[in-house]
Amino acid sequence: MNELINEKRAEALAGSRSLSHNQENAFGISGGNSYNSTYHKAFQEIDYQYKSQCDHDEAVIASSLLVNTYEYNFRNSTEKRFDLLYGIQKLYGMSKFQVRNCMSFMPKKGDPVQVDLVKKHDGRLAMNNLKYCSSVWLCPVCSSRIAAERRKELAQAVESSDAYTVLITYTLQHDRSDKLEDLLKALRRAVNKVKSGRWYEAYLQEHEIIASASSLEFTHGSHGWHPHYHQLLFLRKKPDPDRIHEQLSERFTHFLMKDGQYASSFHGIDVRSSRKDVSGYISKWNVIDELINVQAKKGRSESMNVWQLAQLAVSGDPEASRLWLEYAKASYRKKALQWSRGARELLGIGQEETDEEIAQEDPMDEGELICSFTMREFHFLRDYGFIGEIFFLARIGGAKAINEFMLRVRGAPLELLIPSHNCT
Repeated sequence: MNELINEKRAEALAGSRSLSHNQENAFGISGGNSYNSTYHKAFQEIDYQYKSQCDHDEAVIASSLLVNTYEYNFRNSTEKRFDLLYGIQKLYGMSKFQVRNCMSFMPKKGDPVQVDLVKKHDGRLAMNNLKYCSSVWLCPVCSSRIAAERRKELAQAVESSDAYTVLITYTLQHDRSDKLEDLLKALRRAVNKVKSGRWYEAYLQEHEIIASASSLEFTHGSHGWHPHYHQLLFLRKKPDPDRIHEQLSERFTHFLMKDGQYASSFHGIDVRSSRKDVSGYISKWNVIDELINVQAKKGRSESMNVWQLAQLAVSGDPEASRLWLEYAKASYRKKALQWSRGARELLGIGQEETDEEIAQEDPMDEGELICSFTMREFHFLRDYGFIGEIFFLARIGGAKAINEFMLRVRGAPLELLIPSHNCT
């Protein structure tokens, strides 16, 4: 079934060599008509890259990672996120996670029976009437939306408060034989013990720490999994990084050793207080938007973030696929960002929205309608992994380009095409 789907995708992206004469006329190519010069040029580029790849390695075409075997230089990170989501949903083991059903369309009685592609008030393209998975760890589409909101909150807290800030990173020694779940449990247990009891209360008072935000980060490299626990502190007085490091390091390494783990007093904890370091931490919440610069063929000896690992898994690397499933299980139901009690009110950033609330499209912001898809059309696009292509076409040619694409891959125009957008 996957091979059939990928053959269909390959034909569509490569110009669909099996088009009938009538389909070619409808698509405006057999007669040499320029239906949309930008759109035509884009598909010519896809044709060229597809044929080159076929000559180089024909077996790659049948894999489930078609879209990641070559880079589309004319596509932005939005389309790449949809392509990566499509690949992740097909990976082994993902049927047990919410990401498998992200962007599902199962309208209830009284709900709209079509999917609307719209341009939001902020210029962003979106599909309304869908259910999103809100998985910040496994879904590149939802993670991008949630991370953008969390990044705004962090930046607002730093900029609007008069507090000093300190960034603390906890980590532990690891090797390739360590399981991520074991490392993460040991790390969190040690940090929680550090942040408990009378000692910690005295520590907070000494440094006049009024609030904090904490988050997790995962990387993988030649020495295996490397989890990090970040804590952003807000203080009333100028911080003493050396004193903070001395206090936390001794306590943290003590609790790790009691748990059978180890971290050196120098590398186990990193304390930074410059505005540049804090800004760098906040910018990490934009990492998913940097997918456009990520190469899936990066060497496994190098340290990779989880989205780079996902690209390797989606490109057919069996070890990366195994690691991705391990990561999915270890990160399950973990919060990506957590504020200390009363921190949001104290720092003036208001009530927190849940990941689920952020991930769903705002029904009140209907936006400017580009085109609509019937349930049958949308399921066709989703099942064949064409959502990224639809967003790309919407940007360069609107409803007209999308309608021509549907003629090309389905042999029929959009059923709900607005008359003013009809190009046939």
